[in-house]
Amino acid sequence: WWVLSTVGATDELTTISGPSVIPVAYNVDEPIRSLAVLPLQNFSEDPGQDYFAAGMHAALLERLSQLPAVRVVSRTSVAQYATTDKTVPEIARELGVEGIVEGSVLRAGEEVRITVQLIHGASDTHIWAQEYVRSFTDVLALQSEVANRIAEESQAELAIAGDEPMPVYAEGSAVPAGNEAFMGARFGEIGETREGLLAALESYRQA
Repeated sequence: WWVLSTVGATDELTTISGPSVIPVAYNVDEPIRSLAVLPLQNFSEDPGQDYFAAGMHAALLERLSQLPAVRVVSRTSVAQYATTDKTVPEIARELGVEGIVEGSVLRAGEEVRITVQLIHGASDTHIWAQEYVRSFTDVLALQSEVANRIAEESQAELAIAGDEPMPVYAEGSAVPAGNEAFMGARFGEIGETREGLLAALESYRQA
């Protein structure tokens, strides 16, 4: 049952289980200038591939943070939503952003399948969704491709300054083990612990 609160000014609807945000209409002519990239879900059967999903998430954050016209919420702030039952409008309101990026990663052997969608937070409107299937050997180029596509769909500028184009990662190593070591290093950095950073250094050496 939905009940509209009449105690003072309010912008919320209330249910018996708690408050929920009133949907706001999505205006396609309004550019999205703030984003939160939620942790990517690991859909691989192997929990050991969590490092890959986390590394991909960190890479997307890094790429999108280069956009001069878009504010991107930090990894620390979005980490709490790795497992949550909150709705997209609720998350968007709590983080103070207009757009939410969520997705999943599935790795099977040397094939990587990444699904990403951009959602207008206040209205819970799906703006864009795309699935990418690539070889693990070109995963670094894939990170750049996904980030740039999200930026385009957010109607953001794709320049660091003036007409200078956004830098693009070169394709990954032809040696799959090199790419895997690199992703493992990125994962080791995330926790910012001594053990994690030492493991990251070793993985970088391997890469």
